[in-house]
Amino acid sequence: MSNDNSLVRLNLDLALNTGSLDELMEVANDKPMLLIDVSDSMNTHITTVTAEGQRVQGDTRIEALRKVVTNIRGEVQVVMIAFGGESVTPRFVDNVPAASGGTPLHLAIALAKEYGATRLVVISDGAPDMAEQSKEEARKLGGRIDVIYIGDPGGYGEDFLLELAALTGGTRFDGKLSDPKQLGRGIIGLLTGGEDEAPQGEAFFSQDEDEEDDEDDNDEEDDDADDDDDEAGDDQ
Repeated sequence: MSNDNSLVRLNLDLALNTGSLDELMEVANDKPMLLIDVSDSMNTHITTVTAEGQRVQGDTRIEALRKVVTNIRGEVQVVMIAFGGESVTPRFVDNVPAASGGTPLHLAIALAKEYGATRLVVISDGAPDMAEQSKEEARKLGGRIDVIYIGDPGGYGEDFLLELAALTGGTRFDGKLSDPKQLGRGIIGLLTGGEDEAPQGEAFFSQDEDEEDDEDDNDEEDDDADDDDDEAGDDQ
């Protein structure tokens, strides 16, 4: 029941900032969900480098994620699914659980779809247990998946999340667990689509959209060429 209430409250938050009737109907059908990685690797400590070049060990990733979620819930209601942890099966949660186990992202996406999610925000620090199955579940979802990578730079997990976003027309947001307020604002922007909180990331588009853009560019070039020919004819 608490999950249904969270959906209602989130949609109410969105509706209060909605202008037209069409936008209101779109909000009513919109069911974003936040998928959080609570696998064992989230117990890794965050290391920052000071201006003097010293390496300082901070919170674990899971501790920092709890701060991020607290900041989010101070602003909007969010429906949240944890994957990993003590339970092999992903589950709806109100709080960020202890980190352990693997990374069954494919099961989390399937659970979100089962409960009517239309788009997802995935925050993870590594590669999923089953990459191909995760991509297949993403295709079945039929909605956008925005991603936030919080692991070590250059790893396979980062490449996978970029591919997942590209596959679904989603966005990558470059947030840092070391700055929970900034990361929280970015996640709120992804969940609500609000212009004030819109994250500065890299957008990905489907191949069909790319082809349409190319066709539009070609049409504009043809029109420009025709105009140049007409001007040349007038000069003669």
